[in-house]
Amino acid sequence: LVDTTSGQSLIEPLRSSFFTSARFSPDEREIWTSGRDGLVRRWRAIASAAAPLEIHLGEAMPGEFRLTEPRKLVLSLKDRLESRDLETGGPLDQPGLFPARFRDGLLSPNSGFAAVLTAQGTAELWDLRRPEAVVRHRLSDQPDSVKFIHLFKFSDDSAKLAQVDMDAKIARVWETNSGR
Repeated sequence: LVDTTSGQSLIEPLRSSFFTSARFSPDEREIWTSGRDGLVRRWRAIASAAAPLEIHLGEAMPGEFRLTEPRKLVLSLKDRLESRDLETGGPLDQPGLFPARFRDGLLSPNSGFAAVLTAQGTAELWDLRRPEAVVRHRLSDQPDSVKFIHLFKFSDDSAKLAQVDMDAKIARVWETNSGR
């Protein structure tokens, strides 16, 4: 982390295995990362921030994660959605199991939706607001029609999902509540 005015390093460089995602905490005092080693880590962005923390997820490599208020970490794993306490790393509730495994996924800003590329290669929008009854909306008619999940982007309010199909050279916008 570097001060953009002076060019001086603010903290020691973050060293770990291959990072898959990184986010600042809501108060910007911490940096959270996930890696292929099955760990989610909290790093200090300023000297007075909370001590570093590692959350061990075992075999489950984290996909996407969100930091929400009050001090909650929402993790999207390949088969479930978990909520963890940002102070201790401990679970906050029972994990919500996903209706299917997926290759790649993107959580909406409010963590209520996920755009996923399923293990079978189809693109879907999942409504996660009721974990016991996840609603699935198919976004592609053919397997592998969407090859890269980073071609999805949720609106800041999570109300819409934009999908870019590079092969067909088109963009679509979906309403997350209806999947249309």
